[in-house]
Formats: sequence, C-alpha cells, structure tokens
Amino acid sequence: MTYYVGVDIAKYTHFASIIDSNGTVIENPFSFANNEIGFKLLLAKLQNYPKSEIVIGYESTAHYHLNLHHFLDDSGYKTALINPILTKRLRSISIRNVKNDKVDSLTIALFLYSNYSKLSLSDNGIQELRVICNQVHELKQTKAKLYIQLTACLDLTFPEIKAAFFKGNLKSNAAHNLLKKYNTAKEISAITPTKLVKIISKNSKRFNKNRVESLVDLAKHSVGINSKSISIKIRQIIEQVELIERQIEDLLDVICNDEIVRDCALLQIPGMGYLQAANILSVIYSIERFDSPEQVLAYAGLDPIIRQSGLFNAKSTRMSKRGNSLLRYTLIWSALNCSKNSKTMSEYYLKKRNEGKSHYNALGHCARKLTNYIFWILTHPNDKFNLD
Repeated sequence: MTYYVGVDIAKYTHFASIIDSNGTVIENPFSFANNEIGFKLLLAKLQNYPKSEIVIGYESTAHYHLNLHHFLDDSGYKTALINPILTKRLRSISIRNVKNDKVDSLTIALFLYSNYSKLSLSDNGIQELRVICNQVHELKQTKAKLYIQLTACLDLTFPEIKAAFFKGNLKSNAAHNLLKKYNTAKEISAITPTKLVKIISKNSKRFNKNRVESLVDLAKHSVGINSKSISIKIRQIIEQVELIERQIEDLLDVICNDEIVRDCALLQIPGMGYLQAANILSVIYSIERFDSPEQVLAYAGLDPIIRQSGLFNAKSTRMSKRGNSLLRYTLIWSALNCSKNSKTMSEYYLKKRNEGKSHYNALGHCARKLTNYIFWILTHPNDKFNLD
C-alpha cells in the first residue's frame, strides 16, 4: 500500500491531505505551520504509516517549499516536486469552481496518486545547482541592465566616446579603468595623453599615445555636459558591474567543482561548457519527466505556435516562448557554441541560412536538433556520444 501526501505550500501555513493506493482519502486536509512545531506535527501524522510507503508531493512555489523539502529529506521521506501547471489542469476538470488551500492539498494528493509513476523524486544536489544557476542568470541580467544605464549616462557626458574610441565596447578593462576616474568630456580634455595612457593601459596594450591623443581631441569638441551627479552615477555603475562580475566568478567556481556537473555526459557535445550543462540539468531536473525531445523543446518554449482553423493552416509561426526562459536561453546559446565547434552542426546552420532563414531563426533550428542530442545522451547515460 502506498500513501500519497499532498501538501499545499504557503508562506506561513501549509495544508496536507493523505490518500491511499485505492484513491481513498484517509486524512482529510489539516494545517501545519511553516516552522519546527508545524513540521513535527506533520511527522506525527505520518508516523501512523510505514515511512517506506509514503510519497509526499508539493508544487514548485518559488522558494517557499524548500525549507519543508529539506526537512522531509533529512527525515528520510520520499518527496516529489510538481509543476503547478499540471495540478491546475487537474483542478479545472472539476465542475465546481472551488479553489482554497484544503482543496488544493487534495488535488496535489490525487495528482500524485494518478501520476506517481511519471514523476521523479526530488534530488537535493539538483536543487542546490538550480539555485546557483538561477543566481548566475539573474546576475547576468542585472549586469546587462547596468550597461544600458551606463550607455545612457555617457550619452549625456561624452556621447562620442563609446563608438569612436571604445568601438562600441564598454565592457573592457580599459573602459572601466578610464570611466572610474574620468567620465565627462570636460574631465578627459583636461588630462595629458601620457597620464591617460597609464590609466587606460593597465590591462591593455591596444591604446597607445597617438590613439589617446585623438580621445583628448574628441573630448575638447564634444557636446557632452559636465554633470557631477551623472559622473558619480557612472562610477557607481561600474563598481556595481565589477562586484557582480566577482560574484559570478565565485558562483562559476562552485558550478565547475560540482560533481554532478563535472560528471555530466552532456559535456561530450562540442562547445558545451560547465555552465550550459549545469543550466540544462538544473532546469530539466530529471529526463524521466519527459517522454520525447519535443516535450523538452516545449518546456523551453522553443516549440512553434500552432495556428490552424478549418481549411486555414499557417505556413510559418513564431516560437511559443511559454516555457522556462533559462532553458530556452541556454539551448540557443549552446546551439551557437556547437555550430562553432562541430562540423555537423555548422553545416546544418549554414543549410538553414541558405534556405533564407535569419541568424536567430537558424539557431532555433539548431537548438531543436541539439535538444534531440541532449535527450538521447540523458536517456543513454552509459553510451558514448560522438557528433562528428
């Protein structure tokens, strides 16, 4: 006999229900607090049943489920994380339009009862990896936004410098070195070329005295404004960027030394790095959750939108983008790297380009092919993969 425990997660108070292998409710919904006392109350309820025959399921709800998950894992219980979209579909079958914490815990228990064979049990190692990968992704997004702000500020203080001197690249060490000290046209025009060379060339030899003299001349004829407040903002933006870069490096060190990542079979794919493999593993969680590569593709939101009605059938549609954004980003990024490091993928990319596809459209097709490779590798862990 298996006992299915459905837990509806909330910030302060959770609700749980228990049903058996026959689908009979043996514990009506009961509440327990999101603290030690509440967790022990749940354990007291569970002690009435053999631990080896209990499966506890709950929806993925941002971070609110993690404390309970780790507590139950440390206590030796089997747990399963459920996609809220799936339980929502089960709830919508009911004729009555009822949604509350008690009903939701029963819905989760019923979902476990009817879908347990298709679910993967939770893995703390993957959970930890997922938190780190999400943090790296968020930091990269924050960094990109900061560079947009930096460009906007320089458009006011020295609009000519980005394109004419740094060739559109403000991410270089040379740009950071200069802009942390002098970032308005008026400031730069008053500095001698020799001093500027020393500042800029700490990490780069590309900026000689002649090139820096052209920068000073450019500053003297700039239409930029001399604003103390914007100058301070530019310095602080660069300090934030450099802090984020250090934080990303710390997280990447953790990922590169993670045993799950280092032993990942996905690294056999040309151009696949530790971070890409970690992102894919942390989002997919377990390949057993998917029956085909198409399901993985849909989970990433890379599947095409279907537009058909009667005799009408759209010849071309956009990708849905309704799935996991981190997985979608990683598959496109990995497809690009693979096309640069694999003859097979490079030829496929060029084939799509020759068919009139845009760069990103061709990469979307490469990502689809890459997903097939990923699915095969993860479902054949003991077999070697050779793309070329």
